[in-house]
Amino acid sequence: MAKQKNRWEDRKALVAQVARKLGERKNIALVGLPGIGKDDVAARAAVRVQAEHDGEDEPLVLVRMNLSSEMSADGFLRHIATEAARLMTAQGLELDPLMEEELDYFAQYPSDRDLPDYSILRNHLDGFLEGLDASGVWMLVIIEEFDTAIDLFGGKRYYYEFLRQLPANYNISYLLLSRQLVKRIETNAYGNSTLFGIFEQIQVREYDAEDMAAYRRWLQENGVALTKDGAQELARV
Repeated sequence: MAKQKNRWEDRKALVAQVARKLGERKNIALVGLPGIGKDDVAARAAVRVQAEHDGEDEPLVLVRMNLSSEMSADGFLRHIATEAARLMTAQGLELDPLMEEELDYFAQYPSDRDLPDYSILRNHLDGFLEGLDASGVWMLVIIEEFDTAIDLFGGKRYYYEFLRQLPANYNISYLLLSRQLVKRIETNAYGNSTLFGIFEQIQVREYDAEDMAAYRRWLQENGVALTKDGAQELARV
């Protein structure tokens, strides 16, 4: 394969693209193979968004979550609230009284196993997020390992539907990191939720278009024919 260029020289444009779209309040899904660099792209884009947003009247809170960590689906929902509150406090931002009221409610349940059922939990999280909006805060939620939602949420499409509704109802944006397309993940949710419809999906690749073209020329010149599976795998990187 053609000599690989410095990855970050190649990806400056990608980082800038992701940061610009996030700044426009678009929901972005970064999709790519394991180890391809999704985390690095997301981290650099988030830093850029935060730097460009600094000084704005509307504070930005970056909530980072990893779905592969040991938490339940309902624990994930609670974590959105508790982590947002922790970060706001760390940034010296005042919590709206409604947020504090709902945090007191969540604090009653020391373990995810003790949490009430989804509908009750959702009502309290909605209350917290109403307080977040009243505080004038923009929350950017970065969710890593989103493909593990297949196991975490199972076939319960209402979790996907709830995530879909948050940016429509509150001042929230998403940056998802996944090995699979969001639409493919959602096929495991009975009833076919449409969370994927709110995302602009960006493929993170190992090599740029110039490298790939050179590699394909090398294959052709050396009489190497790609199998169907090989062509699909090549398209993914």
